[in-house]
Amino acid sequence: MSNSDGVLRYGIGGTATAVAASINFAAPALHGFSFCTTPIELLSNDGKDEIISRGSGFFCRRNGRLFLVTNYHVASGRNALTGEPLSSMGYFPKRLRYHGARIVQEPPNVRFERFHCIMEFDDALQEQLTKPPLVDGAPVDVWAVPVVPGSIFEKDSTRTGFDQAASLSCVIDDYLGPPIATEVGSDCLLLGYPLANYAGFIPPIWKRGSIASEPLLGVDDRPMFLIDAAVTSSMSGSPVLRRIVTFAAQDKDAGVLREFASFNLIGVYAGRLQSRALDAVNLGYAWHQSLIDGVITHYGYGPYTRAEY
Repeated sequence: MSNSDGVLRYGIGGTATAVAASINFAAPALHGFSFCTTPIELLSNDGKDEIISRGSGFFCRRNGRLFLVTNYHVASGRNALTGEPLSSMGYFPKRLRYHGARIVQEPPNVRFERFHCIMEFDDALQEQLTKPPLVDGAPVDVWAVPVVPGSIFEKDSTRTGFDQAASLSCVIDDYLGPPIATEVGSDCLLLGYPLANYAGFIPPIWKRGSIASEPLLGVDDRPMFLIDAAVTSSMSGSPVLRRIVTFAAQDKDAGVLREFASFNLIGVYAGRLQSRALDAVNLGYAWHQSLIDGVITHYGYGPYTRAEY
């Protein structure tokens, strides 16, 4: 079924589609990383909640606190390197909406719900967002803010009732493994929302790319790297993952052969290179994920947020 604009919706599925998937695929299951991302919607400043622009983001944990991570330019409406407004109409966001997640258990059934969380920028934060965060004295296009308490779920050793109930989490850190060696040409994955067709459970689209620049050299003498991938502007703020298959083994209970993989978070995708000469080469860039800690230190605890249930 499609929306009125003809774009196929993604994220809605019932019992019939699950049965069909089980017939077509061997032991299909929801991937843990698909719970860790959210569309980000920048709302109009007139109170009508019209969506002016979109981006992507993900949830992480630092020092026991949960944060939403995206790009500075997504939250501020400004170019992080030049300070210039991104909107020709002079629009600067004052309200941001992301999608929280919760587990609803109604034995024997379980479902995953998404709901709106509104972030309202007070005067102090609006002033703060006129300039990008500085890490080691240089501006970066990464932004982080605490999530509203209760808007996402974490691992819970007492949770039962469905497969992997105790380990399921919306926090990307809970699925990361040991460091993976990375070099130019290495594969990577970008998890985000290239279209406005998300619905229901709101899982991200998984886009595949490759590291297109020598990681040691950075880009423009900044902590960035190039990515060869076909993406859209609303993927800005997507987590960039490295994945490596460690081994494959027979799952005798399920009767399938399974791959076992390890993942690293290596970056925050920021967009395409802004050059007409480069339009056809599909080159984008990402900032190092290691900047997130410095950005959190720069901004502190951030603005007031509320959940809309």
